[in-house]
Amino acid sequence: LKEKGIIKDSCRTMVRELGAMKIPEEKQDRVIKAVAQGLGIHVVDSISSRSTGRIMLEGGIGSQVQLVSEIEGAKAMMLSGDGTTIRHRNYESRHINLQVPSYEQGRMEKTMTTRSMGIGSAPNHTSDMQLHGLQEQSQRIYGTYNRSRLGKVSPADVIAFATYLLGLGSDHAEDQKRLARLLLLWKIISEKEIRGRRYMEATAISDLLPIILEANNQKIQDAGGVEAWDALSEAEKDRRDAEVYKKLCLRFGEEAWSKLSAEELREAQLFVWAGCCMHKEMNSVKGGAKALASFWKEAGLIGPIKLMNRDNAAAASLGPSSANDRAVEVSEGGAVKLTSLAGAIFNHKDQKKGQQDTCRIFFEDRLGYAIHFPDTSNTRFQSHCEAASELIVHLPLYLEFLLLVRDKKDNRNFNHMENNVFNALKDIPTITELCVLSLYSQAISNPYMRKVRGSGERRMNTLDAGPLHQEVKDHINRIIQEPELLLRDDASYTTGALDGQIWERPEAVYAVHCLKNSLPHLRECLIAFFKGALETWYRFTSEFAEDSIIAGLSQAEKDRIHIDTTNDPNEGNLGVLRQDIRHAPNISLSKANARSMYKKNRTADFIQHSFNTAEDQAFLRAEARKQDAAGIPRESRRVEAAYDRADVEKKRGKDAQRKTKADARTAVLDALKVELDVDTLKKGQTSTKARMNKDDIRLQINWHR
Repeated sequence: LKEKGIIKDSCRTMVRELGAMKIPEEKQDRVIKAVAQGLGIHVVDSISSRSTGRIMLEGGIGSQVQLVSEIEGAKAMMLSGDGTTIRHRNYESRHINLQVPSYEQGRMEKTMTTRSMGIGSAPNHTSDMQLHGLQEQSQRIYGTYNRSRLGKVSPADVIAFATYLLGLGSDHAEDQKRLARLLLLWKIISEKEIRGRRYMEATAISDLLPIILEANNQKIQDAGGVEAWDALSEAEKDRRDAEVYKKLCLRFGEEAWSKLSAEELREAQLFVWAGCCMHKEMNSVKGGAKALASFWKEAGLIGPIKLMNRDNAAAASLGPSSANDRAVEVSEGGAVKLTSLAGAIFNHKDQKKGQQDTCRIFFEDRLGYAIHFPDTSNTRFQSHCEAASELIVHLPLYLEFLLLVRDKKDNRNFNHMENNVFNALKDIPTITELCVLSLYSQAISNPYMRKVRGSGERRMNTLDAGPLHQEVKDHINRIIQEPELLLRDDASYTTGALDGQIWERPEAVYAVHCLKNSLPHLRECLIAFFKGALETWYRFTSEFAEDSIIAGLSQAEKDRIHIDTTNDPNEGNLGVLRQDIRHAPNISLSKANARSMYKKNRTADFIQHSFNTAEDQAFLRAEARKQDAAGIPRESRRVEAAYDRADVEKKRGKDAQRKTKADARTAVLDALKVELDVDTLKKGQTSTKARMNKDDIRLQINWHR
């Protein structure tokens, strides 16, 4: 394993591969020896858990060098990101799409590939903090690259990073749309700075000297004079000199920017935002469910039964009262509420709650195969529509299973949640809503996701999805005009499904048809749901409007700006981190990122092909030791703690200011001579006939309040 006391490069690669497969650091030595023994090889050396941890960090360093190398090679990239909270701490995941080489011998072509930038922690999830995190990360990875052999041969300018950004893919939250605007502003400023620098480098120093002297004099004046400047530390002087240089670059950059042609200006500030297609579909279901809930009231019909919690049910049972009215008002019913409760019973996210394997065993006994109820207990895309289909397909069996659960108990009683689900599964309006959800998933949701996800290695570009979204809206409108496309006895997927392909779950459509004669308002509910969904589709596809940036792109530009149709890479990355922290609570973010990026970015191929010299390997070892000793995770936690303290102090300061103002107002009112005669006040006079002005009247009113 070692040569002259140093672990061999080939063994370091093996350790990184084991780490990528999530073999714990402390077990890797035993795994290596167990495999070697099975192959008849005797291993005399050992690798400590500290060494394996450091070697994994080396893989992360290699990933950073790889990222910058590929970014500088592509000079165009599309960003995507998402955030979540784990153990009350904010985390941000980022990926980029760009053209990268294959690293295979004899193959020089580049392909559009997704690369992970890892996950960072942040004090909050605001747009400004997300931008700040990206800027810090770009500084960090460019610094790592420029210290490597590749960076010394071909240095990379971190300012150019923002100029390579061509688009952002994200969810539809307002903070993400604002982030897109901030990224565009950062890109424009960086473009100006680079153009200004080029101008200064190409201009004779004699021509620049007057302006430089003016800026330098202003710098010294801002510091408080020559003596104050000389008293500054060298680091502070360097920082201020860099600020002056940047201001000069921007000054000349503004002039260069103003001289760009319309076509050059368009290219320099080209940036596109596109929303995740999964979020579009999810929100369309929400819009349909909201419209369906309104339909029952507007039509004057009795809607689904309320599925009240225990406290609201107790309040409602007391008879007519304000508490009863409030309980009814805040309680929900309908298909989505039912699928949520059903998920909590049949497949709860907490393995100690719900029926879990008992449910699967029951269905395996009845059907010959186990049923895994859709995961509505967690946040899962399309899970409610899938749960609706599951419930109507096996409706009698779920009722039978609930009775079995009840009768297994000593008291032979449902608990409150089980009783709610049992009653809802026999409620005609609720079953009607389940059928509508199921039909929407079969006609729209599943075919739509099949299209946006593509098949095999074919990756759909969101920028090419404009016609698809128009097709979705047209098909929904056809069903609104002719619900029989889904409801008539001979309804077929060829005309009912968006893509004309076989239903995702044919038995769900058949189950709806078996139930439809007992559902008197199915047709009207279907129309109402699809109308609500259609309205939502229009709102969530605004980026494809005729006057949008996307509509004005040429096909060549769309091919260059490839934005994935879903945010799966970031959603998955955060999910993996959540699992990593659950299994190894003390794992540092640096190691989790190193392991994840090394595997997802295929860094092993990059190291083998482009970063394989003895100097490169020595750099990986030295840089890993340096970054490990720097205590980056501890510093990150310190920054977050400092931010929290500053935020609390700011809020407390505002509270103190408000209290001071309130105390001052109270003191004025306490000293006020109060006028209690209404007739006098109406005349605008005091009891002594003195005239009151507007401020006097306002004080009297405030006292009476």
